[in-house]
Amino acid sequence: MKVLFFKSKNKMPFLEDKTEKLEKIAVPFVNHKNSKKLLVLIQLVSLAIYILVNKFNIISTDFPIETGPLKGFLYLFIVPILFALHETLHIIFTPHFYKKDAECYLIITTLIGVVDFIPKTKNREITLLIAPFLFITVIPLALSFLFGTFNAFISYMAIVNMFSSGMDITQTIYAIKNVPKGATVISMFYID
Repeated sequence: MKVLFFKSKNKMPFLEDKTEKLEKIAVPFVNHKNSKKLLVLIQLVSLAIYILVNKFNIISTDFPIETGPLKGFLYLFIVPILFALHETLHIIFTPHFYKKDAECYLIITTLIGVVDFIPKTKNREITLLIAPFLFITVIPLALSFLFGTFNAFISYMAIVNMFSSGMDITQTIYAIKNVPKGATVISMFYID
């Protein structure tokens, strides 16, 4: 795995070259025009869930530290940690990411993201895409509900990750819908 730093997320010639080469031999499975609409819908649903949770006290909003400014700082401090954990889960589920010649890149611009050009199965791609949502949102909320341990930290963590998982969920939907069984997936393309 390699770490790449870019000043702007719009200027990444190295990745653009790799994508252009893929476009010549593979079929894109994500419809970028419609994916933005789906992403907005998923993020609006995330926001609605957050509002409902707070409005009807479905989940306790008692944070372990009750001092005003410190509480706000801790909530803000959690966001970059969540993003790092989220992207780390993508990396962990990428096959052979640890190999020296693996084409897996941690991209750091104003945001952070993972791009890989490693061939994988449809199921592996779906697992890679949905893993952060499952491990940071679904499983903690399910366990909290099961054991009655809801608190503000778990709900905040789950909601922030749900919002940041919008593109992953969008790509998962497109992978399930558009990638044929047995195809090889590379980035957002497949080879049948």
